[in-house]
Amino acid sequence: MKPKTIENNATFRLNDLTSQKAENACPVIGCRETTNVIGKHPVCPLHGLEIHKATFVYYNGASRAARTQACLRNLLMNVNYYSRLTTIIIPGSVKHHYWSPKS
Repeated sequence: MKPKTIENNATFRLNDLTSQKAENACPVIGCRETTNVIGKHPVCPLHGLEIHKATFVYYNGASRAARTQACLRNLLMNVNYYSRLTTIIIPGSVKHHYWSPKS
């Protein structure tokens, strides 16, 4: 069965998470969603999180566009930076290039 794309684009901070959880359970406080193993790791379909032993990564699906969206969820930044920031997507990483104010 092909994994579906997860449409959740929320980001989570430390105050949204708990370390007191069952193994392979979603770390978001209050989440009771059943996780599904996709590849090597369980995924919370409600929050779009791929759960690792002591951490998580964002997961929006297996397609290139979904992986890009998951990478972009990591960009927690001030709105004022968006006008100066160009995001260059390279498979497997996100790199930033700040524009010079004179350009």
